Amino acid sequence: IPLAAPRLAHAAKFLFEGADGRLHGVFVPGFPLFLAPFVRWDAFMLAGATLSALMTVTHAALARAATRDELAARLSVLLTLPSFARAVEAADLLSHPFVAAMSSASVALALTIRERPTLGRMAALGVCVGWTVSARVLDGMVLAAVVAFALADTLVRRRIPWRFALVAALCALPFVALVPAQQRVATGHVRRPTSVEYADRSDWPRNCLHLGFGKEVGCRVEHPDVKAEFGEDGFTPSDALRASRDRMSVHGPEVFGVGLLVLVGYALVALRPSFGALVTGLFPVLLTLTYGLFYFGNSTIHGARHIFPAAPFAATVIAQGLTLAARQKAERTREIAGAMLLALVALAVVAHPPRWRAGARVTHDNQWSRLDLREL
Repeated sequence: IPLAAPRLAHAAKFLFEGADGRLHGVFVPGFPLFLAPFVRWDAFMLAGATLSALMTVTHAALARAATRDELAARLSVLLTLPSFARAVEAADLLSHPFVAAMSSASVALALTIRERPTLGRMAALGVCVGWTVSARVLDGMVLAAVVAFALADTLVRRRIPWRFALVAALCALPFVALVPAQQRVATGHVRRPTSVEYADRSDWPRNCLHLGFGKEVGCRVEHPDVKAEFGEDGFTPSDALRASRDRMSVHGPEVFGVGLLVLVGYALVALRPSFGALVTGLFPVLLTLTYGLFYFGNSTIHGARHIFPAAPFAATVIAQGLTLAARQKAERTREIAGAMLLALVALAVVAHPPRWRAGARVTHDNQWSRLDLREL
């Protein structure tokens, strides 16, 4: 995205003086933990590129584990590469792409563990899920539920030793413990989130960032337009359903250029369902509903935002659906692969440029309100 100068996000405003008298950030510490080595090595600008590469690798691992089809895996990765949302999210160093990488790795590990459980894979799964919880708590809870669903029958049948599950829990524990530890020093109480403390000091009404429903939910300073949409009765289930619909409607165009592609992918996979497809398709649905029903969230200025981690999963479902449909009539893989690739390139050429032009304009306007790094 062409900009006249590199600029620094105005996230410095998301600081407050903690109970210990020091400055603390609003957000949970998992993503800053990922960024810490880049800061220490004086290579901060490499963080986004590294994260983008990590997203590609973990996305491919997810697609291979879910589909067991190399063609579907490669198509899946190609589907997300022209995404405006992906480019801006990875460039702006927000936690959403990090959660996307960790979520893809977690579900890939869970599906692989079902077939070949090893102690190392269980330990890695614990790290990935725990780190996700410490980076975005709500996303992490959804991910933990999906992973538990994927492994539940395997654990019940004792195909995975219980000591393996214990190792996974122990590996997740240090990352999960970061959250209450940070909250204790920042807010004075292990159960009081830093985001709620910040909102109660700088926004209105108090408790506007609490999860759930009610008149107090929704912040008038940070999100005045969204708050006004709720009306006098506040944030109700009807508002939550509308938020869910809004997020579902933007997810396809933001990531794939065409929203209908997501529905087509789900429909095609439903014709020949598999457990891998069920687990993969479950995550985007649960994540979207969770954010819509329990947190109204931000606008979609920088892509799909809170549903952005769902992109690799939706792409895997779409690619598997396209592959299944193409192989119903022929096994000539090279010809099918060529036709699919041509179709996807044509789709990107037609559908993505309008989104990129509109998004670049919005991003450019936002950037000029930020700090000029050269001047700084």
